[in-house]
This record gives sequence, structure tokens and C-alpha cells, in this order.
Amino acid sequence: MQSGWVINRRFKVLPLDGPGRRWVLDSADDSVHGCHLQIVFERAGDAVLAGEIDVAEILRQPHGAPAGRYVINGSHGAVAAQAVYVHETPGAGYAAALPPQPVPTAQRLMWRLLLWLMRIPGAFALMSRLRSGRR
Repeated sequence: MQSGWVINRRFKVLPLDGPGRRWVLDSADDSVHGCHLQIVFERAGDAVLAGEIDVAEILRQPHGAPAGRYVINGSHGAVAAQAVYVHETPGAGYAAALPPQPVPTAQRLMWRLLLWLMRIPGAFALMSRLRSGRR
């Protein structure tokens, strides 16, 4: 097996399509980690998931592995998955790391006007002609 993603978080297990093969793991410890994490996967085996589980890591198996392309390891054991989608929603900690860049009011109004003008049919062609005439 190749290396994967170390996660070490607690998740709520939600079936995506009833008792089917697609599942969502929704992070339950957002306040501790400062962001929301969601893992959507298509199960390859017959493992039963319920309640809250801890996920330690997601490993990617070599191409051609019989059980599935990914293995989700944690308190539930190992679950093979055909496909995995991991989405992280940034929290307040991310905003603190990247301070906002102030933009002058005149520049904001200019961009708003330009974007509004581009919605008018033919405005893009007119702006292209004006721009090419300046060269």
C-alpha cells in the first residue's frame, strides 16, 4: 500500500442513499480542529458503519487491488472504498492566518461596473475593440 492521508478525527456516519453503498462521514469535532471535514465514499466491501467512528487515515492501494482503490482505517476496522471524496471547509483559524486585503472603494466600484457592463450583449466585443485600438 502507498501512503495516504492521516486524518485522526471523529465522524458521524450518514448513509447517502439509504442502506446502499455510498456513505458520508461528517466531522463531529469541528470545534477542536477549527474546520469542517466531510468524506464521501463508495463502499467496496460489506462493512457496516453506524453512529460515530474515529478515522485514523485513508490509504490508497496500488492499481489493480482486488478490494478497492482506497482503505479507510479507524475504530471501525478497515473499510475498502472504490471512490473517496474529501472536502474541508475552512474555519476561523484559516481567516486569521490570511489577513484581509483592503480594496479601495473606487476600485471596487470600477470592477462592479465593468462586470455589470459585460452582461450586456455585445459589450465584450466593444471593450475588445477599444482595448485593441489603444495599442
